[in-house]
Amino acid sequence: MIRRTSDVDNVGFQLCEVEVFAKLNVALRRPTFQSSVASSCGPTLAVDGNPSSSMENVGSCSVTKKDVIPWWAVDLEAVYNIREVSVSQRDKYGTLQIVKAINITVYCQNW
Repeated sequence: MIRRTSDVDNVGFQLCEVEVFAKLNVALRRPTFQSSVASSCGPTLAVDGNPSSSMENVGSCSVTKKDVIPWWAVDLEAVYNIREVSVSQRDKYGTLQIVKAINITVYCQNW
């Protein structure tokens, strides 16, 4: 689960691409969930393989409403030895940026 820990811009939480690497990107096209959906930009857009942050490409990033603590989650559907998690989003100008003020939590129901 990825949660924003502070209301940085007082806007919805936008994730353009989330990649979870074991040997390959194991998050690609997996089931996803988020705290709310804004502008028909659902959670699956963050794991669709399209990292575009272009404001013209409206359907390229998942977006929540202005939730107090917005969150996004992916179900990897199996246990993996995770090497890296890459999270990208766009700023209010459509520029791809490093995600700040987030908390990444890993849950495993198989333990």
